[in-house]
Amino acid sequence: MQSRNYEGLFIENQSTSLKLEKLVFEAPLQININNKAYTVVMRTPDDDKDLVLGLLYAEDIYKNTDPVGFEVIEEINTVPSIVNIIIAKEKLGDGYLNKRTLLSVSSCGICGKQKLEDLNVNGKKLNDQVLFSSSNIRKMFNTLLNHQAYF
Repeated sequence: MQSRNYEGLFIENQSTSLKLEKLVFEAPLQININNKAYTVVMRTPDDDKDLVLGLLYAEDIYKNTDPVGFEVIEEINTVPSIVNIIIAKEKLGDGYLNKRTLLSVSSCGICGKQKLEDLNVNGKKLNDQVLFSSSNIRKMFNTLLNHQAYF
């Protein structure tokens, strides 16, 4: 599983310190089939070939056990961002004809996109200089807990 180092603020009792943590991250992956953009999914990078083959199986696009061609077309910071799957046309399942009616969907805003370039980010970038006191963070956390039915 891919992770990145992140320096965070560690709060314990009334003291604070900086602490280096490993955080798992997500990244979009464009899946091409026979050099044609098919879909974009959001995933935690790693085992991308297994993820893609599982998606193609679940969507009735490729259920054969014969190996398929799998190539990384583009990477961002050593993380694949576009992959291409080579499947003989006669082995493509009916799901391939029903483009973008995927059964597996989420609410991340990527569903319905075929290419990475179709992703639009709207809004302002958060200011990374916003500072919170440890007492404000505790108050916000307690407020959150008081309004959540389940954690």
